[in-house]
Amino acid sequence: MKRFISSAAPLLLLLASCGPTPPSDEERLSKLSAECQSQKNSGVKPIEKESDITGSDHFLLDQPGPDGAKKVNYKATSALGETQYVSVDYSTRVFVECLIPGNSYAYVRVVQPDYLNEHRGWVPSSILTANLSDNQAGNSTATQSNRYVVTSDTRDTYNAQEVEFKETSPATCGSGTTPGIRGAGELKVFSPPQTMSVEVVPCSMTDETMVKLPDGRVLYLRKAL
Repeated sequence: MKRFISSAAPLLLLLASCGPTPPSDEERLSKLSAECQSQKNSGVKPIEKESDITGSDHFLLDQPGPDGAKKVNYKATSALGETQYVSVDYSTRVFVECLIPGNSYAYVRVVQPDYLNEHRGWVPSSILTANLSDNQAGNSTATQSNRYVVTSDTRDTYNAQEVEFKETSPATCGSGTTPGIRGAGELKVFSPPQTMSVEVVPCSMTDETMVKLPDGRVLYLRKAL
């Protein structure tokens, strides 16, 4: 029996190494948007991973470069009666389709919040938090469960900051006449540095976690990539 296992080991190793061949960049690019495919002569690379955004008021452009025109937000323009442009900020998460390494512009589409999913365009890659040097599809590192981005602060102090949050007891939604039960957790902020006990607000209407700080403010937290 030992002799059989020994002789079979090389064959098993060979079979294990014969997995499916990853698609080439050209094959991946052929499945992406027309905007990415139109940049083949510019050395465009497929990225296919999600990214958070740093900062605010970054306009989506119709062409990859500083001379690209800002894309018009037609819904907002119609509602407000003056031209509005599509932009992304720290509260936005995007899917990066492709990158032009030569001028460091990436083509993105908004994935969060989901009501902005139709927004897409070119942005400088410098505003993206994802590692674009590794263009393998999927996020380059696993999400650390205790790292979050503050997407909204009711008193505008911690907006866009990365924080650490650990839930110590879960919140429970109510039903009918039964009220919900608030959970508890520990929040660590870095600017200024402070660790505090917080309440977890039950029944958030979004995928984000809502926490109430001792001073009464509420933060909306989204897991960082």
